[in-house]
Amino acid sequence: MSPEAIASAAKAGFKSIVNLRAATEPGANVEEFAQAAKAAGITYIHIPFVSAAPDPAKLDEFLEAVARPANQPMLLHCAGGVRASMFWAVKRVMIDGWTLDKAMAELPDLFGRVSPQLRAFMLDYLKQHGKV
Repeated sequence: MSPEAIASAAKAGFKSIVNLRAATEPGANVEEFAQAAKAAGITYIHIPFVSAAPDPAKLDEFLEAVARPANQPMLLHCAGGVRASMFWAVKRVMIDGWTLDKAMAELPDLFGRVSPQLRAFMLDYLKQHGKV
């Protein structure tokens, strides 16, 4: 994802973009993304999620954002797709009412790259919310 792609995303009909990258990641360009989103008239939501120190509040923040009709359709991204896949799977279970197996099956290629620690975090989050 590049800041230049935001205008294309807006033209394609996306109403919001969620960036899960930390500002300290090489190439994250958070401020540049925010400015490009403003110029394109698209909502930019930055929810920095660091896999090495997962924070359940970040999932809560994402679920609140994705549940808002004004943010739909939403483009969700990170650096390589792993965090975005995990967040999307949690959304499928928490909001869409999918089973965990169905949510994971939707993302077979990307979800297989989730570290055991990140997978345990996601499962714990779902368990704490009575979804597993």
